[in-house]
Formats: sequence, structure tokens, C-alpha cells
Amino acid sequence: MSVDPLQVVCYCSVGYRSSRLAVKLNKLGISNAVNLKGSIFKWCNEGRELVDGRGSKMQAAKAHPYNTVFGKVCCASQLGRMAQA
Repeated sequence: MSVDPLQVVCYCSVGYRSSRLAVKLNKLGISNAVNLKGSIFKWCNEGRELVDGRGSKMQAAKAHPYNTVFGKVCCASQLGRMAQA
């Protein structure tokens, strides 16, 4: 019985670096590496679930941005929804 390899999902704040990494990994023979289209910010702004390094689920508003400028677009819609609740 063979076991399917886990998919390697590369992500970054806006998608540029992760896209390049996925391509490099594919060229190195890691064919199950893909880029998270739209970046972690898009994922967060869609209200999708995030999990920390310990496996604990967390609010999307806690995604760590690349820097304070990018942080202004990270989870902006989530923060608005949380403020209205």
C-alpha cells in the first residue's frame, strides 16, 4: 500500500515569493509543491481558518504581515466584521 505524499503549499504575504519558491521546488523534483494563489492576505480576507504552529485554530485577524504597510491590507475585511459583531 502506497501513501500519497502531503501537498506542500507555499505562501507569503502577497504571493510573489511563494510562487517563485513553488516553481523552484517543482524544478527540484518536488512535484507536490504549489503556490497559495492570492496569498495569505486573500485567504485571511476570505475569512478562512488559520492554524498556528501548535495546531490551534485562531482568528484570521492574527495573520502576521510582512511589515506594517502590508499589515494594513491583511485581514482588513475580517477586522471590519469583528468590529461590527
